[in-house]
Amino acid sequence: MLSICIPIYNVLVFDLLSSLRRQIKEQNLDCEIICIDDNSTEQIKIQNITAIAFTDQYIQLKRNIGRSAIRNLFLDYVNQPYLLFLDCDVKIQDDSFLANYLSAIEENHGLICGGHEYVNLKPEKKFRLKWNYGRKRESKSIKERQKKPQKSFMPSNFVIKKDILAENLFDTRLSQYGHEDTLFAYNLGCAEIKFHHIKNHVEITDLELNETYLKKTEQGIYNLKKILEFTKYNPQLIDNVSLLRFYFKSRKNGSLLIIYLILGLFFNRIRKKLQNGSTSLFLFDLYKLAYFTKVMKADRNQIIK
Repeated sequence: MLSICIPIYNVLVFDLLSSLRRQIKEQNLDCEIICIDDNSTEQIKIQNITAIAFTDQYIQLKRNIGRSAIRNLFLDYVNQPYLLFLDCDVKIQDDSFLANYLSAIEENHGLICGGHEYVNLKPEKKFRLKWNYGRKRESKSIKERQKKPQKSFMPSNFVIKKDILAENLFDTRLSQYGHEDTLFAYNLGCAEIKFHHIKNHVEITDLELNETYLKKTEQGIYNLKKILEFTKYNPQLIDNVSLLRFYFKSRKNGSLLIIYLILGLFFNRIRKKLQNGSTSLFLFDLYKLAYFTKVMKADRNQIIK
């Protein structure tokens, strides 16, 4: 019934795979586990050898193909009609986690979103930016997610019918990190696929250095500009992404240039504070707006008025 698909990149997966296999065995569930390693370091590959015993298939790629392409690649290996995608850095919190999804599948939902939350223990300052952003912006209750189903889609923990994924692949034009889930959700929405949310959280355990997360955020902003071009500046997409919504609203009312000039004066200072552990989401929003405006201003086809 369910193929559990886990893309791996430089994360140890023994605990995750053992907990999934335990649920399958103890509850006699109709599930398989498939992992694809996206060319992790040799050290990680060696350390993950002991986890292979918990899988039905474990594929190691010789080159990194990226977050979109690797998810599409699972279609070549799965044997079940539904696919559960899990990020490799999550922890299963509920002994009924898989059973919960199987119950939702029986209700004939083609796309089921379980949600995620971040570990409660406050990390060191150097890891605090992504942790704080994840807890306050990404971790949402079932009621919050149900209010805006498409906008609340997160790729860390969801089930999709195989036929739906085959017809609505992740867009491989986005080969690097950032907003591939935004484009995927937009395309599903255009295909009139319903986003069904349930309470079936996983916990995000892997932490990133503030500097690493800032660089990934910058790459994601470049991707966001590409997505605007792919979708021909679709108003629905713009409305679903807070950064885009504020940017175009500011450009329309004439305040964007002033905002850009002011932020330009303080951009390096803001970035330094975030790098050093500031958890101010207001500063992080300003930083993203300044960076996105800079990226858009660099495009000769975009004139800030």
